[in-house]
Amino acid sequence: MTQTILLAGATGHLGQALGQALSDAGYRVRALVRREAQRAIVAPWAAQAVMAQATERGQLDDVVGDADIVLSAIGITLQNDGATYDAVDYAANRNLLDAALTEGVGHFAYVASLGGERMRDLPMTAAKEKFVDVLNAAPIRATVLRPNALFHDFEALLAQAMTGRIALVGDGLARLNPISERDAAARIVAALAAPERDVPFGGPEEWTWREIAETCFRILNKPENIVTLDREKIAATVEMLPQLTPETVHGALTFHLTMMGQDSLGPRCGADRLADWLAARAAAMKLEAAA
Repeated sequence: MTQTILLAGATGHLGQALGQALSDAGYRVRALVRREAQRAIVAPWAAQAVMAQATERGQLDDVVGDADIVLSAIGITLQNDGATYDAVDYAANRNLLDAALTEGVGHFAYVASLGGERMRDLPMTAAKEKFVDVLNAAPIRATVLRPNALFHDFEALLAQAMTGRIALVGDGLARLNPISERDAAARIVAALAAPERDVPFGGPEEWTWREIAETCFRILNKPENIVTLDREKIAATVEMLPQLTPETVHGALTFHLTMMGQDSLGPRCGADRLADWLAARAAAMKLEAAA
């Protein structure tokens, strides 16, 4: 029997890859959208698009309805609409979970962050892990999915390289294995069908931040200009950011700076290569800039 899955966060980069992968795997995908215009984004793979605000608990019972699985990729990184991590990463997901429990859904899956359980002092991951705690305690089958940095996260480094300079924390030798949205979606779809509860994963290749920066310059055919930022000064700056910027601004910056200063390696999976994605995205960015 075909299972119905409610996909929240369906219009994000990962959400769109998830929707396609779920549809290809035979799920009936019900996509949650916040605005009427977003229906077109999910139309290629969604059997149904439902409009509701996950931040409004009263809007969700009919949305969840007869779903077999709720999969949430809801979360904010950097936005200026006044939303907070607690309101979205925690409360909106809590609303979805409460609706799933009310409607008798059997399985709730949530996209968190690789290593987030060790970074509860950061605003971005604190709200996510607060929800993970609630989910794991709930009377429902729970799956916590923890991808490493996604390829799209490195567009910012490409943009820096286009301006002629990239700034890295420390020596830039912290290691990570980024994963494409497509490979992440495939791993998540596989996890939904397996008895896995906490699923950390990354891509097939290990990089240092310096290697990624060097690759950006090489792809753009620009001379390398990598600036290294002193760790102690960065730490002092991070402490000041909450007084100087909105939560989602300093939250994204502190998360990014923290990740650049420590190893982040997940179990390897997938086949997509970061250098190929960077090259394709660089070509697209050049065309956009010329338009």
